[in-house]
Amino acid sequence: MKLAFSQPQTRAKVISKLRKICKSLRYEIIGENKESVNSLIIIGNGSLDYEILGIVCKHLNGKKSVGVIKPADTRIGVLKHLPKYLTYLKIPLNKILVIMDQEEEELNEVYENVERHLRKEKIQFNSEDVGSFKRYRRYECKLGGKEFTFLLVINGLDEIPSKKHCIEDHLIKAAMELKYDVPLEEGKEIDSKRIWKSKFNKNSQSQILRELLDKKSLAQKVLPQHFEALKLLE
Repeated sequence: MKLAFSQPQTRAKVISKLRKICKSLRYEIIGENKESVNSLIIIGNGSLDYEILGIVCKHLNGKKSVGVIKPADTRIGVLKHLPKYLTYLKIPLNKILVIMDQEEEELNEVYENVERHLRKEKIQFNSEDVGSFKRYRRYECKLGGKEFTFLLVINGLDEIPSKKHCIEDHLIKAAMELKYDVPLEEGKEIDSKRIWKSKFNKNSQSQILRELLDKKSLAQKVLPQHFEALKLLE
Protein backbone atom coordinates (compact mmCIF):
# COMPACT_ATOMS: atom_id res chain seq x y z
CA MET A 1 0.00 0.00 0.00
CA LYS A 2 1.26 3.46 -0.91
CA LEU A 3 0.33 6.63 0.95
CA ALA A 4 -0.64 9.81 -0.89
CA PHE A 5 -0.66 13.10 1.02
CA SER A 6 -2.72 16.13 0.01
CA GLN A 7 -0.91 18.27 2.61
CA PRO A 8 2.70 18.98 1.49
CA GLN A 9 3.88 19.81 5.00
CA THR A 10 2.51 16.52 6.33
CA ARG A 11 4.16 14.61 3.47
CA ALA A 12 7.53 16.19 4.26
CA LYS A 13 7.13 15.46 7.98
CA VAL A 14 6.27 11.81 7.36
CA ILE A 15 9.19 11.34 4.96
CA SER A 16 11.55 12.75 7.59
CA LYS A 17 10.23 10.37 10.24
CA LEU A 18 10.30 7.31 7.99
CA ARG A 19 13.87 8.07 6.95
CA LYS A 20 14.96 7.63 10.57
CA ILE A 21 13.60 4.07 10.58
CA CYS A 22 14.84 3.05 7.14
CA LYS A 23 16.21 5.38 4.47
CA SER A 24 14.57 3.47 1.62
CA LEU A 25 11.14 3.12 3.26
CA ARG A 26 9.79 6.38 1.88
CA TYR A 27 10.39 5.20 -1.69
CA GLU A 28 8.45 2.01 -1.03
CA ILE A 29 5.32 3.46 0.55
CA ILE A 30 5.05 7.18 -0.28
CA GLY A 31 3.08 7.69 -3.48
CA GLU A 32 2.63 10.80 -5.58
CA ASN A 33 -0.12 13.26 -4.68
CA LYS A 34 -1.52 13.02 -8.21
CA GLU A 35 -2.23 9.30 -7.89
CA SER A 36 -5.90 8.34 -7.95
CA VAL A 37 -7.28 7.16 -4.61
CA ASN A 38 -10.70 5.99 -3.44
CA SER A 39 -9.82 5.41 0.22
CA LEU A 40 -8.77 7.91 2.89
CA ILE A 41 -6.95 7.48 6.21
CA ILE A 42 -7.58 10.18 8.81
CA ILE A 43 -5.01 10.46 11.60
CA GLY A 44 -6.76 11.44 14.81
CA ASN A 45 -3.77 11.85 17.12
CA GLY A 46 0.00 12.34 17.02
CA SER A 47 2.92 11.81 14.70
CA LEU A 48 3.82 8.31 15.93
CA ASP A 49 0.76 7.07 14.05
CA TYR A 50 2.54 7.98 10.80
CA GLU A 51 5.47 5.71 11.61
CA ILE A 52 3.20 2.83 12.61
CA LEU A 53 1.11 3.40 9.49
CA GLY A 54 4.26 3.26 7.36
CA ILE A 55 5.37 0.00 8.96
CA VAL A 56 2.02 -1.73 8.47
CA CYS A 57 1.74 -0.52 4.86
CA LYS A 58 5.20 -1.88 4.10
CA HIS A 59 4.19 -5.31 5.40
CA LEU A 60 0.93 -5.29 3.44
CA ASN A 61 3.04 -4.77 0.33
CA GLY A 62 0.17 -3.68 -1.90
CA LYS A 63 0.29 -1.41 -4.92
CA LYS A 64 -2.87 0.58 -4.24
CA SER A 65 -2.56 4.22 -3.20
CA VAL A 66 -4.53 5.52 -0.21
CA GLY A 67 -4.97 9.16 0.76
CA VAL A 68 -3.79 10.34 4.19
CA ILE A 69 -4.87 13.50 5.97
CA LYS A 70 -4.33 14.98 9.45
CA PRO A 71 -6.93 17.56 10.49
CA ALA A 72 -6.18 20.13 13.18
CA ASP A 73 -8.83 18.46 15.34
CA THR A 74 -8.01 15.33 17.32
CA ARG A 75 -9.73 12.04 18.16
CA ILE A 76 -13.52 12.18 17.76
CA GLY A 77 -13.26 15.80 16.65
CA VAL A 78 -12.05 14.66 13.22
CA LEU A 79 -15.46 13.13 12.48
CA LYS A 80 -17.01 16.52 11.79
CA HIS A 81 -14.89 16.66 8.62
CA LEU A 82 -16.36 13.47 7.11
CA PRO A 83 -19.13 15.24 5.12
CA LYS A 84 -16.58 17.69 3.72
CA TYR A 85 -14.18 14.96 2.67
CA LEU A 86 -16.99 12.98 1.05
CA THR A 87 -18.48 15.99 -0.73
CA TYR A 88 -15.74 18.44 -1.59
CA LEU A 89 -12.63 16.35 -2.18
CA LYS A 90 -12.46 15.62 -5.89
CA ILE A 91 -12.00 11.88 -5.37
CA PRO A 92 -14.64 9.12 -5.31
CA LEU A 93 -14.20 7.96 -1.73
CA ASN A 94 -15.73 4.62 -0.78
CA LYS A 95 -13.68 3.80 2.35
CA ILE A 96 -12.58 6.06 5.20
CA LEU A 97 -10.39 4.85 8.08
CA VAL A 98 -9.94 6.87 11.27
CA ILE A 99 -7.11 5.96 13.67
CA MET A 100 -7.23 7.48 17.16
CA ASP A 101 -6.16 6.87 20.75
CA GLN A 102 -8.57 5.42 23.30
CA GLU A 103 -7.14 7.54 26.14
CA GLU A 104 -9.06 7.40 29.45
CA GLU A 105 -12.47 6.52 28.04
CA GLU A 106 -13.96 3.05 28.27
CA LEU A 107 -14.29 1.43 24.87
CA ASN A 108 -18.08 1.47 24.96
CA GLU A 109 -17.93 5.22 25.67
CA VAL A 110 -15.67 5.76 22.66
CA TYR A 111 -18.05 3.89 20.37
CA GLU A 112 -21.08 5.69 21.79
CA ASN A 113 -19.40 9.07 21.24
CA VAL A 114 -18.36 8.14 17.71
CA GLU A 115 -21.87 7.02 16.80
CA ARG A 116 -23.38 10.14 18.35
CA HIS A 117 -21.09 12.28 16.16
CA LEU A 118 -22.01 10.28 13.05
CA ARG A 119 -25.68 10.97 13.75
CA LYS A 120 -24.89 14.64 14.33
CA GLU A 121 -23.37 14.80 10.86
CA LYS A 122 -26.54 13.18 9.41
CA ILE A 123 -24.65 9.99 8.54
CA GLN A 124 -26.78 6.85 8.57
CA PHE A 125 -24.88 3.73 9.62
CA ASN A 126 -24.98 0.07 10.52
CA SER A 127 -22.10 -1.45 12.48
CA GLU A 128 -20.71 -4.83 11.45
CA ASP A 129 -19.18 -7.57 13.57
CA VAL A 130 -15.40 -7.84 13.15
CA GLY A 131 -14.83 -10.87 15.33
CA SER A 132 -12.55 -10.64 18.33
CA PHE A 133 -11.13 -7.17 17.63
CA LYS A 134 -12.33 -4.98 20.49
CA ARG A 135 -10.64 -1.84 19.20
CA TYR A 136 -11.71 -2.08 15.59
CA ARG A 137 -15.20 -1.52 14.23
CA ARG A 138 -16.60 -1.35 10.71
CA TYR A 139 -19.64 0.72 9.73
CA GLU A 140 -21.56 0.70 6.47
CA CYS A 141 -22.68 4.30 6.04
CA LYS A 142 -24.79 6.57 3.88
CA LEU A 143 -24.73 10.35 3.59
CA GLY A 144 -27.28 11.70 1.18
CA GLY A 145 -26.92 9.47 -1.85
CA LYS A 146 -23.31 8.54 -1.06
CA GLU A 147 -22.60 5.09 0.40
CA PHE A 148 -19.23 4.36 2.00
CA THR A 149 -17.50 2.12 4.53
CA PHE A 150 -16.22 3.78 7.70
CA LEU A 151 -13.49 1.92 9.59
CA LEU A 152 -12.47 2.88 13.12
CA VAL A 153 -9.21 1.77 14.74
CA ILE A 154 -8.66 2.63 18.39
CA ASN A 155 -5.07 2.58 19.61
CA GLY A 156 -4.44 0.60 22.81
CA LEU A 157 -3.93 -2.90 24.19
CA ASP A 158 -5.57 -4.57 27.19
CA GLU A 159 -2.33 -6.27 28.26
CA ILE A 160 -0.66 -2.89 28.73
CA PRO A 161 -2.16 -1.41 31.94
CA SER A 162 -2.01 2.16 30.74
CA LYS A 163 -3.95 4.99 32.35
CA LYS A 164 -4.52 6.40 28.87
CA HIS A 165 -4.50 3.79 26.12
CA CYS A 166 -2.63 5.15 23.11
CA ILE A 167 -0.31 4.19 20.25
CA GLU A 168 2.57 3.92 22.73
CA ASP A 169 0.85 0.85 24.24
CA HIS A 170 1.79 -1.01 21.08
CA LEU A 171 5.40 0.16 21.23
CA ILE A 172 5.72 -0.85 24.87
CA LYS A 173 4.35 -4.26 23.91
CA ALA A 174 6.95 -4.49 21.14
CA ALA A 175 9.71 -3.55 23.59
CA MET A 176 8.57 -6.30 25.96
CA GLU A 177 8.56 -8.87 23.13
CA LEU A 178 12.11 -7.79 22.29
CA LYS A 179 13.20 -8.30 25.93
CA TYR A 180 13.74 -4.65 26.78
CA ASP A 181 13.45 -3.75 30.46
CA VAL A 182 9.99 -2.21 30.86
CA PRO A 183 9.02 -0.94 34.35
CA LEU A 184 5.74 -2.78 34.96
CA GLU A 185 4.41 -3.67 38.41
CA GLU A 186 1.54 -6.08 38.81
CA GLY A 187 -1.70 -4.33 39.64
CA LYS A 188 -0.36 -0.84 38.90
CA GLU A 189 -1.29 1.39 36.00
CA ILE A 190 1.42 2.95 33.85
CA ASP A 191 1.75 5.94 31.57
CA SER A 192 2.88 4.27 28.35
CA LYS A 193 3.42 7.61 26.62
CA ARG A 194 5.76 8.79 29.37
CA ILE A 195 7.62 5.45 29.49
CA TRP A 196 8.19 5.50 25.74
CA LYS A 197 9.57 9.03 25.85
CA SER A 198 11.60 8.83 29.08
CA LYS A 199 12.75 5.21 29.43
CA PHE A 200 13.82 4.65 25.83
CA ASN A 201 16.40 6.92 24.22
CA LYS A 202 16.20 7.86 20.55
CA ASN A 203 18.44 4.98 19.49
CA SER A 204 16.31 2.43 21.36
CA GLN A 205 13.11 3.89 19.94
CA SER A 206 14.50 3.69 16.41
CA GLN A 207 15.69 0.14 16.97
CA ILE A 208 12.27 -1.00 18.19
CA LEU A 209 10.61 0.60 15.17
CA ARG A 210 13.15 -1.06 12.85
CA GLU A 211 12.42 -4.43 14.46
CA LEU A 212 8.72 -3.89 13.75
CA LEU A 213 9.61 -3.04 10.16
CA ASP A 214 11.86 -6.10 9.73
CA LYS A 215 9.65 -8.65 11.51
CA LYS A 216 6.13 -8.91 10.14
CA SER A 217 5.11 -11.50 12.75
CA LEU A 218 6.10 -9.11 15.55
CA ALA A 219 4.26 -6.21 13.94
CA GLN A 220 1.12 -8.32 13.51
CA LYS A 221 1.31 -9.42 17.14
CA VAL A 222 1.49 -5.91 18.59
CA LEU A 223 -0.67 -4.09 15.99
CA PRO A 224 -3.55 -6.53 15.37
CA GLN A 225 -6.35 -4.00 14.84
CA HIS A 226 -4.22 -1.91 12.47
CA PHE A 227 -3.45 -4.85 10.20
CA GLU A 228 -7.06 -6.01 10.20
CA ALA A 229 -8.41 -2.61 9.16
CA LEU A 230 -5.69 -1.57 6.71
CA LYS A 231 -5.86 -4.77 4.70
CA LEU A 232 -9.46 -3.83 3.84
CA LEU A 233 -8.14 -0.74 2.06
CA GLU A 234 -6.04 -2.86 -0.29
